[in-house]
Amino acid sequence: MPYVDLVAPTRFVCDQVRDHADDWVEIRLAGTGALAWRQLAFWEGWEAFDVARSALRERYGGTFESLVVTRRSRLYLYGDRMSVPLSHEPAVASAEDAPWQA
Repeated sequence: MPYVDLVAPTRFVCDQVRDHADDWVEIRLAGTGALAWRQLAFWEGWEAFDVARSALRERYGGTFESLVVTRRSRLYLYGDRMSVPLSHEPAVASAEDAPWQA
């Protein structure tokens, strides 16, 4: 996992991207888009999302503000599973959080 040096509380954005034939989950810094985490995406992979969120929280401590998802990664994370606990429901990223999607 790349290490990004943070000095202030920062929001991270989870995005699902296609690279050649593979789908990836990329977690980037909100606003700048600097890559902080990348792994193969799994359909209905919200449990892997929780692992990534915990790892980022541990690595960045007090500078980890939150992890939000883009609309396309939200569908990929949850798929058609209705049993995902509401406590795992992250906020959806705004256009300011993920300007690379424009």
